[in-house]
Amino acid sequence: MSAQPDPAAISAWFASRLPAGWFNGPAVVAVVSGGVQVVGTLPAVELPAGSEEMVAAAAAAGRIARFREDTRPQRIEIAQEAEARFGLPVTWGATCGEASLLFTPGGGDLAAAGPGPAWGRRGDFVRV
Repeated sequence: MSAQPDPAAISAWFASRLPAGWFNGPAVVAVVSGGVQVVGTLPAVELPAGSEEMVAAAAAAGRIARFREDTRPQRIEIAQEAEARFGLPVTWGATCGEASLLFTPGGGDLAAAGPGPAWGRRGDFVRV
C-alpha cells in the first residue's frame, strides 16, 4: 500500500468486488477525508400514479433499510477486506428515488469528520 491511496485503484477494486445486482449500475466510490464512501443506487419503488411525496420518501427509506439489513454480513466482509488492503475505513450508503442515506461509518475519525463532499453525514437523508 502506498502512502497516498489511489482513488482509481480503490474504485476499480470495489467495482470488481461488489456483488452483481446490488445496485442499478456501478456504485459511486469516493475517497473522502480519512476514508472511502461507497454509495449505490437501488431500484426505485413503484408506486401508484399521483402518490404523495411523503409516501415516496417513506417507500425509499424502506427500500434502503431493507438493503442495509439484507447486505450487512457481506458489506462488513468487503469493508474489512478494503480496510486491510487500502488502510482506509469504509462507509456505505444507498440512494433510492430522491433519497440518499449513509450508514455504517468506517472508523471513529470518519464519523466525527462531518459531511463528505456529496452525501452528508451518516444517517442523514439528503436530496441528490
